Amino acid sequence: MRPSFNIYLHVLLFLSWLLLPQPTLVISTTTTTAAAAVDAITNKTFFIAKPGCQLECGKLTVPYPFGIGVGSNCSIARGFDINCNTSSDSPKAFISTGNVEVISISQTQVRVRNYVARACYNEAGDLTEPS
Repeated sequence: MRPSFNIYLHVLLFLSWLLLPQPTLVISTTTTTAAAAVDAITNKTFFIAKPGCQLECGKLTVPYPFGIGVGSNCSIARGFDINCNTSSDSPKAFISTGNVEVISISQTQVRVRNYVARACYNEAGDLTEPS
């Protein structure tokens, strides 16, 4: 099955967002190292939401291009919508297009909880190990 054009468009939009200019670094004479200063500036500008949009779901920070709320116009596209389930004491974030829990979001990774497949098939498509 070939991925649809929309998936390619979403990936392209996300990658173009990553190429936006970053703030410049001003080095001071304090004891802060340059690496720590770069990290502080980068994290400060990365972990923001669109104006008027929720930034956190429980302990998870959800930065733009992701956004909390299905159809809330807080994300860059529908595939980046995060559903914040608050039905328990510990709110959990899920990708809105499936039942996939988001564990963390950083500048380089989105970690999700995923189950390992338990059924094995041979090349002919026959079940070789039942689940």
